[in-house]
Amino acid sequence: MSNRAELTIARKNTRAFVSADPIRVALRRRTYIVSAAGGRVQGDPVTLPLQTFRIIPFSGQVWDRTKTTPDEGRVLDVTQQLVGYYDADVQQNDEFDWVQDGISGVYTIVHVSPHRHYRVSATLEFRKTSAG
Repeated sequence: MSNRAELTIARKNTRAFVSADPIRVALRRRTYIVSAAGGRVQGDPVTLPLQTFRIIPFSGQVWDRTKTTPDEGRVLDVTQQLVGYYDADVQQNDEFDWVQDGISGVYTIVHVSPHRHYRVSATLEFRKTSAG
C-alpha cells in the first residue's frame, strides 16, 4: 500500500465486500504435541472464536481437479476463495463445517495469501460428508 489513506479505504472496501454476503464460522485448528522422542504427534484440535468471512466461487472455467490425471496425479480441487478482514486468524489446514442446500461437508484452508495488508484471502477445498 502506498499510503495510510489508501490502506484505510482498502480495509473499508473489504469490510463492505464481506458484509454483502457474510458467513460466521469457528475455524478448527490442528495442534501438535512434542513426543518424548522429540517428534510431533497430533493433539486435539482447537476451535477458534467465531469470525466473519465471505466465500467466493472461482470462475466457472475452473475444471474439476479431483479426478486423477496421468501427468498430475490428484490435485486438490480449490474452486472457492475465503475472504476476511485483514486481522482474521486463519492458517493453512484450518477447517470448518458447512451445510447448504442439504449438502454437508468440511471446508479446509489449502493456502493463505501472505499479503494481509487490507484483507485475508485463502483458497478452500470442500469435502462432502453427506447429501441431503
